[in-house]
Amino acid sequence: MGLRAKRHLIIDDPSERLPRDQREEWLNRRLASTVRFAYTHAEPVRRKFEAAGISPSQIRTLKDLERIPVTTKDELVSLQKATPPFGGFLTVPVNSLSKVYMSPGPIYDVFERDRVESFARALKAAGFANPGDVVLVSTAFHMVPAGLVCTDALALLGATAIPAGIGQTELQVQIARDLQVTGYFGFPSVSPQ
Repeated sequence: MGLRAKRHLIIDDPSERLPRDQREEWLNRRLASTVRFAYTHAEPVRRKFEAAGISPSQIRTLKDLERIPVTTKDELVSLQKATPPFGGFLTVPVNSLSKVYMSPGPIYDVFERDRVESFARALKAAGFANPGDVVLVSTAFHMVPAGLVCTDALALLGATAIPAGIGQTELQVQIARDLQVTGYFGFPSVSPQ
């Protein structure tokens, strides 16, 4: 499938246009399938469910999400320390992944194509980045997902990404002028007072 056809699917996903009842049925099927898979393949999920007295068969609709026990960030950090690197949550071999990041915590995190596509849809829904835009990406590019996920999503949307990273404000201003940047992706910082 060419990039143009793939871009169309990302921006105009047919599942997003289903009538409400059909979309809800589709989401319910995905949820039930995901829960069954996680319970079967990820030991920490199975333990959490058993401790809460819940079986995957009890999670059938979006309303049932409130029954699923939450794993806190602190628990995830502890699980990853006890059973490195993913705490028992990774259900595929590490070498089958395209990217592994380190998120604050520290937590190992995986961003596969579906998460990049989801980010591209979110950017598009927010009215950000159209084909032909030139976007300065001023986020971290080392061991955290923000920069690379953003540049990958922008490419799927047909925009040109400039992976500037953090710092060097004067140089980034020059780049923005020289390349006629039409968009900026970054996080605000607060100057100490």
